[in-house]
Amino acid sequence: MSIKSLNRLIAQVFQKTTLQTVLMAVFGLQILTTGGVIGYLSFRNGQQGIDNLVQRLQKEASEQVEQHLATYLAIPPKISYSLFQNNEVHFFLPPASK
Repeated sequence: MSIKSLNRLIAQVFQKTTLQTVLMAVFGLQILTTGGVIGYLSFRNGQQGIDNLVQRLQKEASEQVEQHLATYLAIPPKISYSLFQNNEVHFFLPPASK
């Protein structure tokens, strides 16, 4: 395609295009771009909020598990000590040699 034919094609397009069409296209593009940017920022902000919530919930769950585990694991030593104090731990001790 030569330069002359390209210039003729551009001239024909611009001759048929009115100012109203150009302005509508420009403002329509601005509105679509603005909507897209706002949508993206809203989505990203929502994702950050969800990430923060997930981190808080994971931390709370972890703390509760640690607390319950510590409570659960503290019981056997207490039982052993109680049995030892009451001389009921004979099966834990080796038989006395004669």
